[in-house]
Amino acid sequence: MQKEKLFKYGIIFLLVLNIFSIAKLSSIENELNNQRNYINSRMDSVASEVRSASSNISNFVRDEQWIAGSYSKLNLDPTTQVFTTDVYWTFRELAKDNAKVFLLYKKVNEAGWEKVEAKNTGGLNYAAVFELTSEENYDTQVLVESSSGEKSQQLTFVRAENLFQGVYDLNFGSFRSSSQNNGELSWDINLVEFNGYREPGLESFIIKDVQAELYEGDKFIGKKAFVKGENIDIPEHITNWQLNGQTKGNITGTIYIYFENGYVRQEEIRV
Repeated sequence: MQKEKLFKYGIIFLLVLNIFSIAKLSSIENELNNQRNYINSRMDSVASEVRSASSNISNFVRDEQWIAGSYSKLNLDPTTQVFTTDVYWTFRELAKDNAKVFLLYKKVNEAGWEKVEAKNTGGLNYAAVFELTSEENYDTQVLVESSSGEKSQQLTFVRAENLFQGVYDLNFGSFRSSSQNNGELSWDINLVEFNGYREPGLESFIIKDVQAELYEGDKFIGKKAFVKGENIDIPEHITNWQLNGQTKGNITGTIYIYFENGYVRQEEIRV
């Protein structure tokens, strides 16, 4: 009888302890949820503050920029065969005290700047043009001289390096036969013209004809015309121009690429 009472009391004690434990665990879980919600709220608040600060910095930098926007355009004078670049930009503000506006330009990695006076194209819009003396990239900046002093700012980056990379590609190949076959050098030159997208300013550069002046050693062996390929297996956006032959020795010379807009470009033969 005594054992049954002890057993019942034990069961009751365990039930009470279990209820207490469940209540305690529930309280701890609620506290953890509250802490997690607080942390998430603080993280959202910090993220919002970071976004706001970033936006304010961007707006500050934008407002402090002296020039609102700029771009450049490549041009070719068909008469002089000279490339030039037009550079356009817009000031946010410009002093009225007889200010003179100039464009400074130089090849990338060179120290000295060239200077050309800019022209007003209306309001706060200005433009200037300079000649590309070689197919290299150029840095530009604006310089304003006035009675209150000088002010300058970096402008657009003019990309002229590998200018015709998207227009065509040249491939050279050669093979010398065995001595039993006179040991002649068989060579071929393949020019692949790309007829798809062209960089701004290069849209009119469509190849009209390709010719090569060939030398075997010091001996001039003639001016040869490339053959325009008409292989139906070639994709529509590609045109092949080919020249091949056989000589005793290596060949050198110059390839002349004639464009429909009148421009003539030269490439050295590397066979």
